[in-house]
Amino acid sequence: MAELEEAYKLDPGASGEPVARALAALTGEREEKGNREGALAAYRQVLEIAPGGTILREEVQAILADWDVQRDREQLIEQAKGLERKQWWQEAAAIYRELLALSSKGTDERTQWQEALARCETETELADTFDQAFAAYRRREWATARDLLEKVIERRPDYERNGRTAKSLLNRAHRQRERCLCPGTVCHRYGERCSIRPTIS
Repeated sequence: MAELEEAYKLDPGASGEPVARALAALTGEREEKGNREGALAAYRQVLEIAPGGTILREEVQAILADWDVQRDREQLIEQAKGLERKQWWQEAAAIYRELLALSSKGTDERTQWQEALARCETETELADTFDQAFAAYRRREWATARDLLEKVIERRPDYERNGRTAKSLLNRAHRQRERCLCPGTVCHRYGERCSIRPTIS
């Protein structure tokens, strides 16, 4: 390799392609050893040295383009996983849709993104329903809170969000409803607000 590099310095035109091929072989060795950054640097050297219009140059350009796509995909995957950890389901779903669009039909990767998207959509629906139920609970709309929480529990009995479980909130809604005396008014269950203030923790 050192001899080829020296020859290239003396006569770039004549030695460019042999040096480029030697570098291309070096990238393969680095890839096998898991040294992707080293392989990437060697590929870039190949582009600097390989004469224009050669098959080798076109092959390396195609490889680098594929690597760029793969790098972008890996960044999207990390973003989606981070959003899931934060329980930002809608944002994660948007990225999984993008990954799905980039994947090929009939591949395991496509199946993986379909499952991830379905998971995020389910979590979005559960979170929205739970939030609506909690808002109804705070407004003392016990029947509405109860109905929404029962929908959540039917889909996932142990559902929890922001430190509150659907079951515990449902039990509180039942207890508040039982305590409701609604002096001088009709209970909100039948159209008016209840006078009992909710207990929230």
